[in-house]
Amino acid sequence: MNTVAMRDVAGRVAGAASGVLNTNRQLGQVVGSSVAGAVLQGLLASRLHSRAVAAASDLPADVRQPFVDGFAGAAEGGLQVSGAPDGIDMALPPGVSEEVAEKIAEMAHDVFIQGYVDAMKPTLIVPVAAVACGALLCLAVKGGRTRREVEAGGAGTRTISDAG
Repeated sequence: MNTVAMRDVAGRVAGAASGVLNTNRQLGQVVGSSVAGAVLQGLLASRLHSRAVAAASDLPADVRQPFVDGFAGAAEGGLQVSGAPDGIDMALPPGVSEEVAEKIAEMAHDVFIQGYVDAMKPTLIVPVAAVACGALLCLAVKGGRTRREVEAGGAGTRTISDAG
């Protein structure tokens, strides 16, 4: 891509043109990944909550709300990589059996995985749309004469004698 972009740049401005090209590329990477990350974060917060509410119906009544609240806290404050399953740390009410605690951990894992996949699918539309827009813009670029045409005085070259 750099070769194509720099092919017809005059030597006296090649350094500046290369700098502009690299700056644009880096800026595109930063903005693109930031936008995709923001979309993913927003969708993930929504999907985690809806998945947690749906999964909580299979839990005993005394642990349903803490389960849902654990995911609400993760969406608000960010997920922490820790010993807790999927970064969700939830205080269990006293007297919860080991079997229920294991079920909660398994459900928390499933809620996170499914919520992430649900959020990732629409997030992928962002970079695909950006690439599609770039492709359409490439079609709008006016084609110039090739170097051979210019050197040979080919198509599109007018001389003073043609003006008369």
